[in-house]
Amino acid sequence: MIFDFRDYPNYIFGTINSNLENYSFSRLIAPQIPDLRYSAGIIIRFKTDAKSIKIKYSLLRKVVQPHIGATLTNGLFFAVYKENSSELITRGCCITRSNEEWFAILNQNTNKFCDIQLYLPSFNEITDLFVDLGESNNLLESKNNFLSQIVFCGGPMTLGSGCLFAAADFAHITARKLNSLAYNLGLNKNDFLDLRIAKAICGLNPDLIVLEAFGVWTSVEHIKNNFRLYIESILSSIERTPIIILNQPYLGEWNGGYLEKEKIVREAVIELNHAYPNRIFLLDGRKLFAGIDLDRISYSTNIVNDYGHKLLADKIVGIAETLLVK
Repeated sequence: MIFDFRDYPNYIFGTINSNLENYSFSRLIAPQIPDLRYSAGIIIRFKTDAKSIKIKYSLLRKVVQPHIGATLTNGLFFAVYKENSSELITRGCCITRSNEEWFAILNQNTNKFCDIQLYLPSFNEITDLFVDLGESNNLLESKNNFLSQIVFCGGPMTLGSGCLFAAADFAHITARKLNSLAYNLGLNKNDFLDLRIAKAICGLNPDLIVLEAFGVWTSVEHIKNNFRLYIESILSSIERTPIIILNQPYLGEWNGGYLEKEKIVREAVIELNHAYPNRIFLLDGRKLFAGIDLDRISYSTNIVNDYGHKLLADKIVGIAETLLVK
């Protein structure tokens, strides 16, 4: 039996567009912020006892970018677990070449229930997604007892730039390890501190915010004009919610004014901590990756790879575990 996931919004996690038509798989807050029109961070969860599971999906646009892999732009990552268990059965990634192409993600001999997770591409938008369960008609809700709600916001690194698969970015890893419902409001641009995004963050009333402050390619002027205003607009609008602030590392000789931007951020964090004590926590990406062989963590001098994202996620989880204790 074939199911259209647009008919099952309760199985889709990470969208914030329920009041808009025809955007079932997008983070689009409003039409006037087109940079959010991606499927980044969105996960679909369900369970079934089908012997065979196939999926078919359509993309808003066919994208090829030399610095972003095809799996992040056109691919759909999947993971299959034993029912109500963290024990993995299989996982992988498919890349569609036509709107009619079906991909088999599981074939089993029995009708045992399993939990499925589908990770939508970070740098594109899914417009249609179907699942074929063969003879079974059991498309059921997985046990999704999220312990907290986290908003991730920032630029290309937050979206997952540098990763091989959508599931490998630090936001996804952090959310999995903390069993949290995640919203990824990252933008595919370097000057990304947009007050309209800050307003959307406040509207979600999260338990934790993880904010990428800047990267090598963010302009110094943008940080001067927007960083403190952006952070304070969030702190003043939401009571008690902590913010973990992080910055991309720089790993080369040319740093794009990195030290000047870092100084602006540090000074702002110190000042705001007096007004909003125990609300802001700074994670220094430069120190985190200092001394690690460049070949292990990056293909460039400013964007970390899957391993780098995992190191970053592990550090965020260590901080978040103390902040989310209730």
